[in-house]
This record gives sequence, structure tokens and C-alpha cells, in this order.
Amino acid sequence: MVNQRKVILFFPRVQPKKHHHEIPLSLLALIPELRKRGYSVILIDERLDSHPLDRLEQSLTNAVCVGISSMTGYQILGGISAAKRLRQLSDIPIVWGGWHVSLLPEESVKSPYVDIVVRGQGEVTFAEVVQAIEEKRDLSHILGVMYKKGERVAHTGDRPIIPLDDLDPMPYEFIPINKYHPHFSYLSSIGCPMSCGFCADAVVYKRKWKAMDPYRLTEEITHLSKKLSQRIKSIYFIDNNFFVNPERVRVFCQEIIRRGTRITWEALGHPSQLGRFDDGFYEIIKKSGCYRILTGAESGSQTILDYINKKATVEDTLLFVKKCKKSKIIPVLSLMCGFPGSPMDDLKETVLFINEAKRVNRDVKIKLFFFTPYPGSQLYQEAIRNGFQPPKSLEEWSHYTLSNRNMPYLDPEYERFSLWFTEKYFPRITGKRAISWEEVIQTFQKSSRSTLFKSISHLGSRLFKKGGGI
Repeated sequence: MVNQRKVILFFPRVQPKKHHHEIPLSLLALIPELRKRGYSVILIDERLDSHPLDRLEQSLTNAVCVGISSMTGYQILGGISAAKRLRQLSDIPIVWGGWHVSLLPEESVKSPYVDIVVRGQGEVTFAEVVQAIEEKRDLSHILGVMYKKGERVAHTGDRPIIPLDDLDPMPYEFIPINKYHPHFSYLSSIGCPMSCGFCADAVVYKRKWKAMDPYRLTEEITHLSKKLSQRIKSIYFIDNNFFVNPERVRVFCQEIIRRGTRITWEALGHPSQLGRFDDGFYEIIKKSGCYRILTGAESGSQTILDYINKKATVEDTLLFVKKCKKSKIIPVLSLMCGFPGSPMDDLKETVLFINEAKRVNRDVKIKLFFFTPYPGSQLYQEAIRNGFQPPKSLEEWSHYTLSNRNMPYLDPEYERFSLWFTEKYFPRITGKRAISWEEVIQTFQKSSRSTLFKSISHLGSRLFKKGGGI
């Protein structure tokens, strides 16, 4: 007999055009708990399905509800499109989860395309919501939700973080794994104890960190490497901070080596830790298959690092880069500019820092971004205090992207220059040779006929007097 208790999960497209798709972990994680409670699940990934809304419509018969996951920005657009189609066809409850609605639950639930918001971890919360909907029970007893109740919005208390060891493994067999990026995304911990000013993780997880036991982690990675060996090229640990507990990492690596599990992997870490690990630590992670580590270096200016509460130094990152050279691990540095109040000197210091990192280790990779205020973070509030006007509804947030921003807190001259540098000049020159600050200014002058750039030129000349070209 076919199971009639059905739940539909919808994963909207993340970007307008992208051919390499990461696994939709946020929805995949919901499936084990739903199955335990007897529900069948249909997962529609808009990126893979040629007619996702038609399939959504065809799947509605006997469905209890539809769950939509979304991050801030473009992905919301696809979620709203799906919800609009549902509203035309049915009164089926629409439940949203994911980072954006977790950070702005009350604003989100006021949308006509949202009935219920699941905040934070969704595995147990969503399953309880589904069961309550099916049994026509009130949601007030379920932790971690916000929902419409008549003309008002009701909310319940936060659900405590559930350790990953208390949850079932991800059901990777549920999806067509060959259609996703072969650099396999895997989550071994949630949360982060740090409090970087640009990051919203502290709002959702309250600076708490919960990690999978290293022996279970080894077991799952070994199983996946054997079962999906023809598809997986490497493991990408998407933890916000994989290295919080170095002993956990050490045990994991020792077990991978002992078992003879042949994998390559990469992860993210904090520069204050990565710079302190000894050579023995780097030796064992390299031996276990680690080939690349990404860290948020953020800036070459210590003033900026202190301002954004990074709790790290420029020297920490350079130490990390040196250790990677010795162990033959590729260091990837993520940098930003355009923080509220950033003077031109800070961008110049970042350019100097990039040159120094390249001098120390020519294999270092650099990713440079322009800061965009993210809901819930400390710098988001700082940007608002300095004139930033955030979107006011879920619909407006769907148009909030890295290329569609408003930054009234920045000097217009600095904004124009730094955007040009990060989006046009740097991608063309990075990795080829050292960057000359004087050449940067001269190239910028030539790139536009606008009289506005004369003032930039003057500003650049003033900087050369203070420090000269590189």
C-alpha cells in the first residue's frame, strides 16, 4: 500500500546561473526524522528539475505541508515563486526554514507566502510541526517556531541545540548524487564560539559549538568514501569552524590514517587557532588527506580586525600561511573591504598584506569581497546606525544581493574605488604578480572619464605621500 502521509520539500535556486550545485543539506537533514514518523518525502530541487513548479503542483495530492529552505537574497525569490503557485492551487500550509527566516522570523512570517517559520535547527522542530498540522493541533507546545495565529503572530521559545551525535546520518542515497558537485559537502559541527562582527552565526547558535564525535565522523566519512568512490572527488567540511577542538581533529585524522581511508578534504578555521597549531598537527592533517584550509583573514589592517571583533592578528594569518607552506597544504584567505567607516588606508594595508602573504607562500589563494551587511550581525546594526536602510519584507530581501546594495555609511569616493578594485581590477591581476598600489591608482584614473575620479586621484596621491607605492 502506498504511503499517503506525504511532505514536500522545495529547495530554490541559489544563484541565477550556476552549473555546479552543492547538496541541499538543509532539506536533506529533515528527512530521517520525517521517515521515523511515517511520512514519505518528495524533495524538489529547483536547480535540477526542468519544471519544478509543475512537479510541485503534481505532488500536492495528500501532502500535509510544503517546506521551503532559503538563505538571504536570490534564493528567497524562488521560494516566493513556489509559494505563489501553491497559494493559487491550495490552502496547504507553507513552512519556511533556513538562515534568513531564522534571523528575521517575525518579519518573514508576515509575508502572505509564509504560514510558519522554523527557527534554527529544523530536524526535530519541522517534524513536530508536520505532525501537529496533520493532527490539527496547536503549535504553541513546539519549541523554535513562529506562526500566524489569526490576526497576530505567535512564537515559542528557542529550541536547545541538538548535538549532531543525537541525529541520524544524512540520507545521501535519497538524492541523485551524480547531479551534484563532486566536491562533497559535509557538516561535522554547528555553531562557532567566536563573535566576528559581520557573522550572524552567533545570533542563531548563541556562540555555542556542537560537534560530531570523531569516531562517528570517521565511520561516516569512510562509509561514504567507499559507497560513493566513483563520484566523490573530495570532502568539503562546511563547518563554520572545523578546528575549534584540535584534539577532535587529531583523533579523526589518526583514525582515517589507521583505517586506510583514502580521501582528500578541506575545511574552514579561525586564524587565531590556525597560526598556533604546531608542525606535528599540520603533519597529521596533511597525512590524513587535508589539501586545503580556508580562513577568514578579513583585512590586512589590524585596526579593522579589532573593529570587527575578529580576535585575531595579521601575524596570526601570516603564521598560518607559513605553516601551510611547510606542510604543503594550500591556504585560502578570505578578505573583505567596505566596512562601515573604512578609510582608504585600510584597503592599502590589505593590498600590502596580500603581497606579503604571496611572498611567504606563493601557493596562497586570495578571495576578496565587498562587505555586505547581513541580518542579525553586529555590523548589520552598526550599518543601520550609520544610515543603511535594510529591506522591510521577505519580498524585498529577495533582491538583496552582493551586487545590489546600498551603503550610505561609506564615503562615495571610497565606495566607487573599492568596488572597482574588488570586482574589476583584483580578479584580473591576482595571483600573477605583486600588486603595486601606485599602479592601482593609475589604472583606476584611466578607467573612467568621470570628474569624480579626480578627487580619488588626489586621495591616492595623499596616500603615496604617507607611504609610497608598493
